[in-house]
Amino acid sequence: EAPSAAQPERREVVVLGAHFDHLGVRGGGADPKKPPKKSSVFWGADDNASGTTAVLLVARALGRMAADGLRPRRSIVVAFFTGEEMGLLGSKHYVGSPVVPLADTAAMINLDMVGRNGTKAFEIYGNGSSPELDAWHREVLAETKLDCSYPPPALLQRSDQWSFYEAGIPVLFLHGGLHGDYHTPRDTADGLNYPKIALAARHALGILWKAANAPGRPGFRKIDMTGAGGRLGIAVDPATPEEIDSLSLEEGRGAVRVSAVFAGSMGERFFEQGDLIFSWNGFPIMADDPVGRFTSFLNMARTGDPVTIRYQRGKDRKAATVKF
Repeated sequence: EAPSAAQPERREVVVLGAHFDHLGVRGGGADPKKPPKKSSVFWGADDNASGTTAVLLVARALGRMAADGLRPRRSIVVAFFTGEEMGLLGSKHYVGSPVVPLADTAAMINLDMVGRNGTKAFEIYGNGSSPELDAWHREVLAETKLDCSYPPPALLQRSDQWSFYEAGIPVLFLHGGLHGDYHTPRDTADGLNYPKIALAARHALGILWKAANAPGRPGFRKIDMTGAGGRLGIAVDPATPEEIDSLSLEEGRGAVRVSAVFAGSMGERFFEQGDLIFSWNGFPIMADDPVGRFTSFLNMARTGDPVTIRYQRGKDRKAATVKF
C-alpha cells in the first residue's frame, strides 16, 4: 500500500491490480479438436506476466515519488490476484475480505494482457462505469498518446475488474486484445512488446494518480451491457470440481458454468445463470482449459452453420441448437 498524505480522504483507497496466475503444466494447445499433449508448459508471458510487470513498474514509480515527498490524497493498494483463470477467485476473495472496506474503495484499475499485438490499439473496458474515471482517462490520453479502442463490453466480465464492478466500484480495464497464442504454450516472453508494456504502465499510473488525488471520489453507474457476451451473449467461468462430478463425465472432460446472460442476446433464449455447458457440436469441453476451449469453439463457429450445445440445468440434460 502506498500511503496518502492524509486528510480526510486518507481512509479511502484506489486499487491497482493484475492477476499473476496462468494455466501451468497441462495438456492441450491452440486447437481444441486435437488430442491434448501431456506435458506442455503454458508460459503465460502475455497472460499475465505482462500486466503483472506493468503493475510492478507503477509500484516502483510510486515508491520513488513517495521518497521525493509526493504522496496522494488517497492511499493506493497494489494487488496481485491468483485464481483468475479459475474464475476470478483471487479478486472475488479480495472483494469479500478487502484490505480497506469497499465503502472506502474509490476505484479499481486492472491490467491484463498488455504486451502483445504489435501496434494494435489497446482495448478499454469499464468506460462508462464512472464519468470522472472516463474524464481522467481522456486527460491522460492527451499525455501518453495511447492508441485506444472501445469495444462492446464483451470482456468486461472476463478479468478481475469484474469482481469490483459487481460490488459497485468504478473500474477501468486496459487490455491488449486476444491473439492466436492466447492460452497456448506459445505465449512466451520472446513474443512480448516491452515498450507497449511500459506505455500501459505509464497510462495506468496517470489515471491512478488522478483518481487518488481528486477532491471528490468518482461516481459509479452501471454500464449498458448491450453487445456483451460476444456472439452468444453469455459469460462463462470454469465449472468447479463438484459441478464436474455432478455431470459424471469421462476422465479429462470438463465444463463451463454460465455466469451471466445478457439481455437481448441469442443466449438469453436458451441459457440461465448456473447452467453447465459440457459439449459443443459433439466435441467435449476438456478440463485442462475449459474457458479457453469454449472460447475457441465459439470463435471457430461459421456464420450460418447450426451448432448444438449440450448443457445441464439442475439435474436435467438439455440441448440448444444455435445458428450464428
